[in-house]
This record gives sequence, structure tokens and C-alpha cells, in this order.
Amino acid sequence: MKKTLIVLAALCLLITAVMGAMAVSAASVVYGDVNDDGKINNKDYGRLQQYINDWEVTINEVAADVNQDGKVNNKDLGRLQQYINGWDVTIQPEEPDDDNIYNDTELEWD
Repeated sequence: MKKTLIVLAALCLLITAVMGAMAVSAASVVYGDVNDDGKINNKDYGRLQQYINDWEVTINEVAADVNQDGKVNNKDLGRLQQYINGWDVTIQPEEPDDDNIYNDTELEWD
């Protein structure tokens, strides 16, 4: 019985540690910082363009998906260029609006 409780406690601690590490790594992503140098600039744009054109370069694929559609492609490249050029675009994930879970969708009841 004691061994079972010890194993369960250890398992709970392990799960808690893994979930905490996942939360920290997800929160530490800087979308647009394709080359992980701590800045979002033309170096990121150039590296992303090379990656899309199948050059053998290393990028942070999570940070490169600036429109968060699950793909790294020309849409991300265009959005990153707009951001670097000062356009009013968003490349960081938007915080969920808990007050409006339906995102302004009109609900109709029959």
C-alpha cells in the first residue's frame, strides 16, 4: 500500500513538472524571432525566406508561424514583412476574450 502511494505521488510530481515545463516553453516563444536572437528584424525575414525556399537553414518553426495557422509558408513571410515595416499587424497570439466566448457570433434560436 505504501509503495503504491509513493508511486502515485511520484507520478503526480512528474506530471506537474512536465506540464509546468510545457507552459514555460510555450510562453517563452517570441513569434517573428525566426533565428532566436531575441530580436525581430530583417535577419528573421531573410532566414524565413531561405527556409521557405528549401535552403538548409535552421529556424524556430513555432516562432516562424506568425499567423498561427500551423504552417510555415509565404503567408507568414508576408505578415512578418508587414510587421517589420511597421504595419498595424499582429504576430503574437491574441489573448482569449473570456467575456465573449462566441467572438461576436450572432446566435439564433428557432
